[in-house]
Amino acid sequence: MLTNGTLGLLGSRSPSDDSYDLKFSSGFIYADIGNGSSWIVTAAKVAYPYTAGNWYHIASVVTQTNYIFYVNGTAVGGGSYANSTPLLFNATHQIKIGYTGTGSEYMNGRIDEVSIYNRALSPAEITANFDAGSAGMCSPVPYFNTSANAVKWVTNGFSMQIAGLTAHGNVLLYSSTNLISWKPIYTNPPVFGTLQFIDTNATKFPRLFYRVLQQ
Repeated sequence: MLTNGTLGLLGSRSPSDDSYDLKFSSGFIYADIGNGSSWIVTAAKVAYPYTAGNWYHIASVVTQTNYIFYVNGTAVGGGSYANSTPLLFNATHQIKIGYTGTGSEYMNGRIDEVSIYNRALSPAEITANFDAGSAGMCSPVPYFNTSANAVKWVTNGFSMQIAGLTAHGNVLLYSSTNLISWKPIYTNPPVFGTLQFIDTNATKFPRLFYRVLQQ
């Protein structure tokens, strides 16, 4: 990422203007906020000495009366204005990633995992998004631990370990003999971490396939 000039993160200022943009501009994180027909504020900014080559988690929270900028999960500045209804995008204000929609305000760098919400996130939610780190904000997917100690035949069946569980819902285990028809074989209440399960019917079939879901 270059640090001189204006670097557009996203915006919806075309084909019509007076909507929204978010950008880096000469040492500032900067936004223009409009209602679709006129600007609400064109000086929403906070000084932030960003450095080329570094990743930053940027969040902009906009409501009917104020805006707040967050960098790496921490609020770094904001402001307020008279009650109005900001417009992010519609049919005549088309949102673009890496470009504000006006002039030459393009991003010269990398952008990853853009998320847009239809409500104002709380500080705790923004911090949680940042804390997700390289794992990203997508919900973790449970998986089978295929190490020798976790998946093996035991005296009363086939033992397997399910990992990556977040305790957000029941754990559902299915088996299949053909990868087409799947039969539910076990349901476990929400659990965090790992779960060990023994399929005592595994010896009745020449081959079995398994899959796991977390509700």
